[in-house]
Amino acid sequence: VQHQANRILVKIAINDVQLMPAASMQVYFAWVMNAVQMTESDSTLLALASLQVLLRQEAYRRPFFEYTDSIHQLCEILKFKAGSATSIQPQYMVMVVLWVLTFDSYIATALERKFTCIADIAKLLVSSRKEKVVRMCLATLANLVEKPSTAAATTNAEVMISHKVLPFVEKRAENEDYGADEDVQGYVTVINAKLG
Repeated sequence: VQHQANRILVKIAINDVQLMPAASMQVYFAWVMNAVQMTESDSTLLALASLQVLLRQEAYRRPFFEYTDSIHQLCEILKFKAGSATSIQPQYMVMVVLWVLTFDSYIATALERKFTCIADIAKLLVSSRKEKVVRMCLATLANLVEKPSTAAATTNAEVMISHKVLPFVEKRAENEDYGADEDVQGYVTVINAKLG
């Protein structure tokens, strides 16, 4: 019932002409982050799915980013053992949330400075065998070197280099099996150029 109510609330929030009031946003983010941390994987997945839908609206991205510990809690999910059956979908969904957030240049500039999560993304990128997870990691890293201020993009690139993203991306660029996916090739090209 809670999760169905949540889905309805998110639909109303993204289709309404007025934004959810700030106090209501805080209450909603508290509930959704609590649901993300639950041990029941269904609760986590349903909460992340709703968060993905809500964050399509640009106006909700910064308030969520600024919400206490939200990004830190999401990055904790990235640390689950890569490849285990129970971690793949939550990791993928968290990466989609982070990817959507990094389209905001302010968030792309502040993400590493405030939460140091590039290391978690890089570890997931290198260790995951699931193509959809790798794809979202590459998309997010590409945004982190493209969208922020020049100084932040340089810092983000340096952090990626220190966490061995460049060798992975170079190997990926050479692998012809992935040449058919234009989006992935685009992410690889952007990351390769910036890190190079």
